Amino acid sequence: RFYIPDSYSVAYDVEGWRFLQTHGHDVRSWNCFPAGTWVTMADGAPRAIELISKSDPILTGSGQEAAVSEVFQYPYRGELTDVDAYGTPPLSLTPNHEIAVVFSQQGHDATPEYVPAGHISPGDYLFVPFPQWDESVSELVTSPGRGHCREKRIPPLVSVTPELGYVIGQYLGDGSTTIHRGKTGVSSSLEMAYHEDERAYWEEFISCWQSTFGHRPRLTTRSELRPVRAQRVQVNGIRSVEFVRQIAGHGSATKRLDAGVMHWPVEALRRLLIGYLRADGHTARAQYHSKYTTHRVAATTISLDLGWQLYWIARKCGYVPSMKGRRYGRGNQVVLQFYGADARELGPLTQRDFHPED
Repeated sequence: RFYIPDSYSVAYDVEGWRFLQTHGHDVRSWNCFPAGTWVTMADGAPRAIELISKSDPILTGSGQEAAVSEVFQYPYRGELTDVDAYGTPPLSLTPNHEIAVVFSQQGHDATPEYVPAGHISPGDYLFVPFPQWDESVSELVTSPGRGHCREKRIPPLVSVTPELGYVIGQYLGDGSTTIHRGKTGVSSSLEMAYHEDERAYWEEFISCWQSTFGHRPRLTTRSELRPVRAQRVQVNGIRSVEFVRQIAGHGSATKRLDAGVMHWPVEALRRLLIGYLRADGHTARAQYHSKYTTHRVAATTISLDLGWQLYWIARKCGYVPSMKGRRYGRGNQVVLQFYGADARELGPLTQRDFHPED
């Protein structure tokens, strides 16, 4: 039994029902979650439930966006039910809090029903939605201004294409940016680094950048890192750097996607996911329960927001990833994993480590 001085519920109204929501799962009773429980916002990023305010946009248990209508805070004394389902972070809630599940004896294809969390048993299926973001963003406006006189110009409007998605995915996984304002002779830049065996990937990045922005990045070889030579792809120009930062942020722990990205065409999102995994993922053939062998693609990020956003983007694209969090120093890590057919489709990650015919 626990005494929780501050427990919370978040309500939103859809089609005559008043729902309480957390973790992307719907509930339909006036009960609570402890402070620190993550709520999925409309942009796919998490926020602690105690930081939620009225009118904040969240992602509901049906995959729709809705505004918070009320936030309730009150003390609770009693038991908590811990739900640890495959592919989702663990969840603690009061036992009479209803949540959408399918009982194991019904089979995972049955229609979910709302039951008190205390009635859930190991082997039951927790309902997790596929996001229903519309695909309303087809063009992006670039930053105004001329920049440096020698800077490569980018068009005032950039179409949201699979090529742009791949560029942003690669940058999220392994890119860095530097901005120099007002420094004579020093250019702002975006840089990507590749292993010498990843020729196909840097060539694809260069091709996608050129088709999207109209100019070709510079490729250089860093031979001082012997015995392995690294290839560096560099784009100079403050307008290009600001455009990418506006979409995807900067810094390994603080990269996150702009809310509008969730409304990109699904094929652009799929290529974003592939670009990210090729930049920061790895593959393995793993043995599970000594019964079967499957393929696995995994990636780890120390940006909590980005990890959650990529998880929901993957579900938007029809994949079924696993997402788990763990402590990393003073912060958090988010580990995304894809298995079986999903892993095969999202690979290969390098030219030599993934062979679908195996």
